[in-house]
Amino acid sequence: MWGIAIDETAQNPFAGQSFSHAPFVMFVLPRREKLFRVVAVQLGYNKSSLVYSPTTSSFFWWTYAKAIANAANTLHAQMVLHLHDAHFTGARFALATQRELPPSHAVRKLMDYHFRGMHQVNTLSFASLIHPEGSFAMVSLVGHSGNMELVAKAYEDWHYRKLNPQHEAAYRGVQFLPYYPYYHDAVRMFRVLRQYADGFVRLHFCCDEQ
Repeated sequence: MWGIAIDETAQNPFAGQSFSHAPFVMFVLPRREKLFRVVAVQLGYNKSSLVYSPTTSSFFWWTYAKAIANAANTLHAQMVLHLHDAHFTGARFALATQRELPPSHAVRKLMDYHFRGMHQVNTLSFASLIHPEGSFAMVSLVGHSGNMELVAKAYEDWHYRKLNPQHEAAYRGVQFLPYYPYYHDAVRMFRVLRQYADGFVRLHFCCDEQ
């Protein structure tokens, strides 16, 4: 089950329309198959919200429901997974590292490369994209206020465990899926990066107390 819960009255003043649905999508994984199948889409999280399925809905309404769900997924990916989890979260680590650690510190040397250009990109995005009259506000069905609502909820729900793909998958209940290339590759990459970072830090520090 996947869903996006936002204020269904959030409106885009530029488009003159509101995001009238906060969809929930139900998937199934048939036996002996690798890929999920969409079996139902509920357009809203109220008791009176309509539910569409390929067996009980016409082709038009089933296609419409999937299009709404896809639009909500795109909105979530841009505002939460990209803007908050990548840009805003990365900025926290960048600021803390650059304010607290001297340039000669081993961890600072390790991390500076990954933070290169982050502040510049974020500053420019605020001026042109995330601004109340910026591009994101103009193309989003929920407008600037809806975008910021999604980011605020992501901030409240964020935890360091989200950086570990195994913890994140367990939280979402998808760690046992037989075919999940993104997750399986992420676990391997996380293991390699963790070993590299651990070895690098141990070249300079012998214990946690240092």
